[in-house]
Amino acid sequence: MAVSSEAQQRRSAIARTAGALYLSFILASFLADQIGRIGLSNEDALADLIATAEMRFRVGLVFALVSQLLFLLAAWALQVLLRPFGRNLAQLFLVLNAVGVAVYAASLVVLTVGVVADAPAGAALVAIELHGNGVVAAQLFFSTWLVPLGVLLLRSRLVPRALAYLVLLDAVAVAFWFLQALLVPDRPELSYPAFAISFLAEAGLSLWLLVRGAPEPAPR
Repeated sequence: MAVSSEAQQRRSAIARTAGALYLSFILASFLADQIGRIGLSNEDALADLIATAEMRFRVGLVFALVSQLLFLLAAWALQVLLRPFGRNLAQLFLVLNAVGVAVYAASLVVLTVGVVADAPAGAALVAIELHGNGVVAAQLFFSTWLVPLGVLLLRSRLVPRALAYLVLLDAVAVAFWFLQALLVPDRPELSYPAFAISFLAEAGLSLWLLVRGAPEPAPR
């Protein structure tokens, strides 16, 4: 299928935008965890930070909320890029991502209860527990959005097939984390390999799109 030079440049620009947004999401999530202990850090570390370094927690919360906006925008850019290869699947992964972002963002807002003036004793601990439950619930949507995304990456030949299959494996990894957190929450170490798979798949996808853009479709 021949593609005009202008259309190809536009596709590459969208691909690089998606890659930049996805990479920015990863960076913002990392900063939220390192600064505000919001993310993969344990509940005790988060509670201690809220009690002893409120401003640092608030800065981390800003990064966490911004990360979710960047994640949604990355999904939107990917939807624009991939919808020629399956409009319904592209719409599906955008909706699943958006629901996951909404659940995650709501769990972040709950955390602000912990720093409200005159909040009842123990409110921060309850807020942290609710936040953790919301983060776990969001993983159901964050795992399933990767399935149609991986399928469309395979169809489009936008990335190497190995990377597209890694994205599909990431869906399994996130689903495993979701189940581990619900069924055996006292064994977080079981999900460490899943975290590694997720990082490799999502960092790899974002970097590939940012650096390579969208290659011209190969003849079928």
